[in-house]
Amino acid sequence: MAKKNNAPDKRQRLFVFNLGLLFYRRARRILEAHGFDVKFGIPRQDTDMIGVWGRKRTSLRGRRVAARRDIPLLTIEDSFLRSVRTGRQVWA
Repeated sequence: MAKKNNAPDKRQRLFVFNLGLLFYRRARRILEAHGFDVKFGIPRQDTDMIGVWGRKRTSLRGRRVAARRDIPLLTIEDSFLRSVRTGRQVWA
């Protein structure tokens, strides 16, 4: 994303604990298009957020960190991505 007029980048840092959110290109592109800077690690600033993938067991770590640090939690679902085209249509 290009910076305009030398203004600092105002992207919201979103920390994830599920590697699928880092490597699933479509979900990551959507998050970045909405102004999130997706990172893996521990949030340190008051403005940071934590992102988890649905309500699966893999989201427990992120939920616990968000609760302990009193940080906003963003739950991401991919059902809308899958509903655009089914797996059969993609590979047919």
